[in-house]
Amino acid sequence: MTLTEKLPNGRAIFIYRLGQATAIGLLLTILNACAASPTPLYAPVPVAAVDQHKLSELLNRADLALASGHLTFPQEGSAEALYRAALAAEPGNERARRGLESIVEHYLGRASSDIERRQFPAARAMLAQARQVMPEHPGIATTQRQLSWLSQASRELITLSASDLSNRSQTLADQLIQIGQRAKAADDARLIIHSTSDQAGRWIYQQLRKAPGPKRLRAQMVISSPPRIELLVAPTGGYPQ
Repeated sequence: MTLTEKLPNGRAIFIYRLGQATAIGLLLTILNACAASPTPLYAPVPVAAVDQHKLSELLNRADLALASGHLTFPQEGSAEALYRAALAAEPGNERARRGLESIVEHYLGRASSDIERRQFPAARAMLAQARQVMPEHPGIATTQRQLSWLSQASRELITLSASDLSNRSQTLADQLIQIGQRAKAADDARLIIHSTSDQAGRWIYQQLRKAPGPKRLRAQMVISSPPRIELLVAPTGGYPQ
């Protein structure tokens, strides 16, 4: 004889419903527990912390290499190699980025000096070095335009009388006005004024500006002796500014 047969039907039904409710409650409890604390399928991989001591050592060595002129070659122990190693350890490191910029600016400075001395092959070599370090540096394009312009422009050297310059003579003033006229008549011309002092250079430029014509003269002043003017003229059509 079973329990169901012995007990009244109502009592048997009550026991069954109680068991069903208990089962549903247990299931809901399990589901809530799963939702509250889901177990990840894969454990997260911890990101390695940057060793600040080693990073500082790299940057200090890079700064010393930069100060000593060991910029890029040989690569081992060079400022470039050490700054790049610092960036590999900590991408976006500001000190390392500025260090690479300093290397580029050093090469650009040497290129500009070579351009002024008309040593164009040496200037091109310095620009190539700068591009290898940081090709996106804006100063590279500017220096390249300067090199392209000066290396292809015609050049005339006009010597000025030192005594006439000292006396600010009218003869020299008239000569300078004529030079200014020639510069303004060209499609693309530049003047390099070599004078014994800044004051003398300003006086020369003032006379050049008196030349008739709407164009504005582009001139550069250099303190040197003897006094002279370089007239640089680009071929017809000129070159990029």
